[in-house]
Amino acid sequence: MNEVESIRAALRALAQSETGFEEAPASVESALIEEFRRRRANRTGRARMVWGTLAAALLMFFAYSFNRAPAPAKPEIATRFFALPGNDPFERLDHGRLVRVRLPRSSLRAFGLPMNEERAFETVKAEVVLGEDGLVRAIRFVQ
Repeated sequence: MNEVESIRAALRALAQSETGFEEAPASVESALIEEFRRRRANRTGRARMVWGTLAAALLMFFAYSFNRAPAPAKPEIATRFFALPGNDPFERLDHGRLVRVRLPRSSLRAFGLPMNEERAFETVKAEVVLGEDGLVRAIRFVQ
């Protein structure tokens, strides 16, 4: 007799013995069925509420998305990067950061860029490359 047949025989013997499973009284069975039905009804109600809320949120999102005008894309014009005096322009940076700052318009002159003297009091946007040591390595001007 192989292992599967011996397990089947043991299960048959257990089912036929007096120590086997007994049926639950009808009152327990009906109470259990009623509880399953009640929980399924609650779960179905909650699921409908969740799906309804999700559908309403999606409708509001799409209505908002289609009713607003898209923001016009602004092209960003930038100069090339200028190496700062005292820095090797060919030095390789393993890590660095790009930081956007505002500088006096007069700083354009230091890099040979034209500047309107009447607007010298204004500021310009610039992006600076900071090296691993925190020192400025290069700069470019952004419009």
